[in-house]
Amino acid sequence: MDTPAVARCKMDCFIETGKKDQPAYITDVRQNFLECDGIDLILDLTKFNGGIRRVFLRVPAGEINTEEQSSFVREYLFAEVYNLLSALGGRRLDIYTDISCVSLMDILNEMPGSFGVGIPRKERAGYGRSVNVIERMLDSQNILDGFAIETHDKKQLPVLPAEPERAADMTGRFAKAFCGVEDKILCGVDIGGTDIKLSVSVRGKLCYLKEYDWFPALFTRSSQLIEPVRLLIRLLRARVSCDMASIGGPLAKALDRAITRHQPDSEILAAITAAEKELGGKITGFDGIGLCFPDVVIRNKIVGGEVFKTRGIRNNPDVEYEAEFRRLMNLDELLAEYCAPGGRVRMTNDGPMAAFTAAMELIAQGKSSRLKDGRFAHTLGTELGTGWIDEAGKSLKFRWRYTILSLTWAAFPPVNITPTTCGASIILTRACRERCKNSWRKTGFSAWPSSRHRPETAGCTGNCWRAALSKKKTAAYL
Repeated sequence: MDTPAVARCKMDCFIETGKKDQPAYITDVRQNFLECDGIDLILDLTKFNGGIRRVFLRVPAGEINTEEQSSFVREYLFAEVYNLLSALGGRRLDIYTDISCVSLMDILNEMPGSFGVGIPRKERAGYGRSVNVIERMLDSQNILDGFAIETHDKKQLPVLPAEPERAADMTGRFAKAFCGVEDKILCGVDIGGTDIKLSVSVRGKLCYLKEYDWFPALFTRSSQLIEPVRLLIRLLRARVSCDMASIGGPLAKALDRAITRHQPDSEILAAITAAEKELGGKITGFDGIGLCFPDVVIRNKIVGGEVFKTRGIRNNPDVEYEAEFRRLMNLDELLAEYCAPGGRVRMTNDGPMAAFTAAMELIAQGKSSRLKDGRFAHTLGTELGTGWIDEAGKSLKFRWRYTILSLTWAAFPPVNITPTTCGASIILTRACRERCKNSWRKTGFSAWPSSRHRPETAGCTGNCWRAALSKKKTAAYL
């Protein structure tokens, strides 16, 4: 790394900013550290396909003279690592640096333990939640090795092969993706934290829309998440089948009421059962089911397990969470029964799908030139999703939901905090001296945009948890 050392280190300024209850943005800290004198760290993240993602950092090791400064550097480095793991996952992280720097090595030697490396998943908290998700990713791909973090002498830094250039043909790539859909019967499903939205298109025409209210964070079993999804897809399949079989009358009207109104599951099931009985062997399956699930989704498997939606299951003492979550992981296989022969179920996170949709809309408008640098998208619901389509039309395969790469660093002084269960990048915060151990959780938030908008809760002064996301102050949901 050849960054010239020309700037004055502002670490003490960042610390003083935190003491005034103001945010110090991680992007500003990183830029200043890279421009001033210090010790380089090269982070090699081994990706799931075996490739290496290399990241360069620098810390002003010569400025670490007090416990306060050491704490700042520690939290900064942990935040950078948490962001990296949140964004990309990975099989292991190797850090190369000057191992003769005692103050830096003290911090780096803490890192594996702080991220829960080598301990059972149920015992991990804070940064360790990111490792939980990574290990479920590894499980889904039958990779037996656990995640590891190791520090090495910079003299052992390997030389990486040059990355091949990628051809950028965004328009052609997206045109190919939609080839032939005009002859298909397709079902789209978007699962959120307060409702499920479904749509059906028949040979290129949008025919049915359904919205279903729920609150999965209160569910205590995977079946409570799975069965409503199956019920709703089955409902739309029955309605399309009636159209294909030219069945109208009371049966079709009952299905229409179930689609357009908010009805109990029992009434929806009754309408479906009556229609399927009348249809007999004339049920028309979907040629494709596309489902967006608010969690980490890898190769059609839900592998995250640390989001708000599964909180109730995680906290249920009567179930073994990993076994219970594996039932949800295989949702794609359960939905395959509603497809026609040769039909497919494809699942992803709504962040990448939002980026894909944004790119398709621009191409359809003849504005593909605006995609020369790719397309980034946020999805904002009960939690925050992100998606990225690069300039070649490819989406990152191993991207966490709710990851924001330019967030504030902790307002100082650092405290023992739990990063958001949604997996958002570090939103380290300033805490009041009481630390408000329980009441902040009752609010459903881990961070509030400003002291003027924080609610008062029992035992809380309203001055406990605060963070600013990017340069815009946005609340981050727990």
